[in-house]
Amino acid sequence: MRLGLFGILVWGFLQSSLVMAEALTIPVLVDAIASQHPSYLSEMRRSEATKAEVDEAVAAFDMRVSQMSSFRTSGYYDGAIAQQQVSKPLALLNAEISATYRISSGDFPVYESEFDTLNGGELGLGLKLSLLQNRDLDKRRAELADSESRLDIRYAVQQIQNNAVVRQGIQSFLRWKRAQRIRQVTADLLRLTESRLKGVEERVASGDLAAISVSELQTTLLQRKILLTEVERSVATAREQLAFYLPPDYRLPNSKHNLNDFDWPYALSEASFDQATLDLDSHPALIALENEIEVAMNALRLAENQMLPELDLTMKVSRDLGAGDPRLIGTDSAVLLNFEVPVGRRAARAKSQGAQARIHSLDLEKDAVRLGLTRDIEIRRQAWRFGQQLLEANSRAEEVASHLLEQEAKRFEEGVGDQFILISREAAALEARVNTIEAEFALLNEELLLVAAMAKLVPQDSD
Repeated sequence: MRLGLFGILVWGFLQSSLVMAEALTIPVLVDAIASQHPSYLSEMRRSEATKAEVDEAVAAFDMRVSQMSSFRTSGYYDGAIAQQQVSKPLALLNAEISATYRISSGDFPVYESEFDTLNGGELGLGLKLSLLQNRDLDKRRAELADSESRLDIRYAVQQIQNNAVVRQGIQSFLRWKRAQRIRQVTADLLRLTESRLKGVEERVASGDLAAISVSELQTTLLQRKILLTEVERSVATAREQLAFYLPPDYRLPNSKHNLNDFDWPYALSEASFDQATLDLDSHPALIALENEIEVAMNALRLAENQMLPELDLTMKVSRDLGAGDPRLIGTDSAVLLNFEVPVGRRAARAKSQGAQARIHSLDLEKDAVRLGLTRDIEIRRQAWRFGQQLLEANSRAEEVASHLLEQEAKRFEEGVGDQFILISREAAALEARVNTIEAEFALLNEELLLVAAMAKLVPQDSD
């Protein structure tokens, strides 16, 4: 009973594996690459690492808690103070808000009288603003903006690299399917030759044909066996290349059925090329350059910021709690204004000039990439058009070759044809069929290359 159940489970597993293998299509292949291929997953992990840099830049605006304690261990004065402060940087005007509590005891010298508090301590609030330098941009805000731009660049690079992996996988799939199709027509011709050899041997035995006819056909049979072996080698090579993009436990079928059914999702029309031109602004290569320009612009703004005078405004309000020195009772407020003018500006000017040069360079590079993409679209358009013409011409040539073969085979069966001519007709028909298969898959590859050039084989993942 257990053995029978085990056999059923094994049979079910093999059947499910067979179904899985026979169901391999382009969408299934793309999903397999996106879910398990190391190169694809590596790009996603790199993006996660870059995303952590954004979190780190955001953390620069986190709330901070600080504490300070001071005790006199010897001397005439015995004053001691403890202070805790909570502060929060803000992006607006490079501001910082703070709340402070401090309490002191003992005696302080007159030059430290600001440390004195009532016995309940002192509560204070503070606000600091930058009015000139660092008002519009400072290093923290620049780093936050740059980290977000670097993340967008990383996502763009991820999309380009992962599209390249998917393109290579699909091209391996097409080579495998093409080799299978060629193997099928070659094997069919070999079986036809083997069947004809038996007929020729019978006719030679009856004296209807010369014995040399058997030798000629046997030579042709050997040549076609060699040809099939070479095609089988191509199928095996393509199979191993495709297996690189599939899970290790995936079993590729060796079936001769459904060779044309692989759910091609990249069919094009003339409008597809026009739409590709309109969609250039969303190309990840241009998006990456736009973000690099933004990083350079931030560097320029930072350099210009360093040349501004520093004018910082600080406002404080505090109130003592409890009892003690009557001079400390009540609410105190203070306004501090700090002004500083940078004299030496050579470093800031050098940074500004470098940033301007980089911006100009990136603008030119962006123009070059756009021109290159436009050129690639037009190249793919022309190749696609000629591919259609070649497929149509090869299909017509195949029809003619098949018709000639059919007529010559009929004449040979009637005893009025020539075996040498028949063999030549078969070879021509095989070549014409192979040329049609090659043209068909070449056209599919051209369609694939346009979608790959636009980096749209897989959607951008920026979650």
